[in-house]
Amino acid sequence: MQQARDEVLKEYRQAGLVRSKDFKEPEDHIAIELEFMAYLCRKAAVSFQAEALATSLEYLTKQKEFLEKHLLVWVPSFCKDLEQAAEAGFYKGIAQLTAEFINAEQETIAALIDEF
Repeated sequence: MQQARDEVLKEYRQAGLVRSKDFKEPEDHIAIELEFMAYLCRKAAVSFQAEALATSLEYLTKQKEFLEKHLLVWVPSFCKDLEQAAEAGFYKGIAQLTAEFINAEQETIAALIDEF
């Protein structure tokens, strides 16, 4: 698990992000990885709106790579395990929603990249 944490930490640092001292979870926590994807998405959208298409494509490509190298490696099985282990319908629903979102994100990013 240390290698996975080190890899995502490297990605965050390359993007110029630093960890808040207030956040106590590890860097490879699902919340942080999803927030990083949201950050990349915002950067791509802002670049696109500014008509900086090459920069927008760079951020889309970073999203695709991060998704493939990190999120798709473990989140689907995590969601499946959570859905099976959870007793509360809320957590089962969050697990299903997250798994579906990750799949939709993969398809959407690929489609957007193809448009360039």
